[in-house]
Amino acid sequence: MPQSRFADARTAEPSRVAVVAHTRWQTLGTLEPILSPACSLVWLPVREGVLAYRRAVTGLLEDGGMDALVMLDGPQRVVRLAEDEVLQESLRLLKAARKADVPILGVGLGAELLAFALGAQVWEGRTRGREKELGWVRVDLTERGRVDPGLRGFHELEPVFAWHEDSFDLPEGAWRLASNRHYPTQAFRHGRWRYGIEFHLEVTAQMVAEWVDRYMSRPGCEYRGADLDEIVQKAARYCVRLEEKAQVLGRHFLWLMGQSRLEKG
Repeated sequence: MPQSRFADARTAEPSRVAVVAHTRWQTLGTLEPILSPACSLVWLPVREGVLAYRRAVTGLLEDGGMDALVMLDGPQRVVRLAEDEVLQESLRLLKAARKADVPILGVGLGAELLAFALGAQVWEGRTRGREKELGWVRVDLTERGRVDPGLRGFHELEPVFAWHEDSFDLPEGAWRLASNRHYPTQAFRHGRWRYGIEFHLEVTAQMVAEWVDRYMSRPGCEYRGADLDEIVQKAARYCVRLEEKAQVLGRHFLWLMGQSRLEKG
């Protein structure tokens, strides 16, 4: 995507990108070196508890909002939204971003929340006969996904990293971009600049190893049949190609921010 068009759309102030990481171990990964030099990243303090997070969300919205929103993964579950005040704040932020018509990128839990905010049902995989998805999996691009600029150059034979047990229906008016035989919606696009990606392009080998160490020690986090050592070992090889895919998506997201700001004047 032409970088000059993004540069021309900038004002004196860099784009203000709100970032939500639902645990301390969730980061932008390989997306950060792409976004950070061009944007002002505003990290919302989820780890400090719901009161601090609520104040930060309210302050952000009262202080001019954001030019884009990136909502990352976490162990929380949208199917338990009614009892999770943190996710309720994340949903409030997503709805505000949608109302403001700014670019949104939801990853993992962020994709599930985005789908829910757009009116789709989020469901537990086991209720539809599907097992948890953990490790290196293949996803297939749809006809629309093959021409979407956010996924340009995506090699379907190369696995991506997945870690989820819930999924969602395709939001009304959205395009399904990627799927596999286990979960029909692995990625979608809604409107011009809202993306939901269930799998992870942003992970590094170190992130994969840390997630396995951190999350697999949590009660109730046993993934039947998952060879954790193999997952970590494969990360050293597969994450190199994942980074190329993340760069395509990240650069496209930058371009969308520039277009959005240009249209808003």
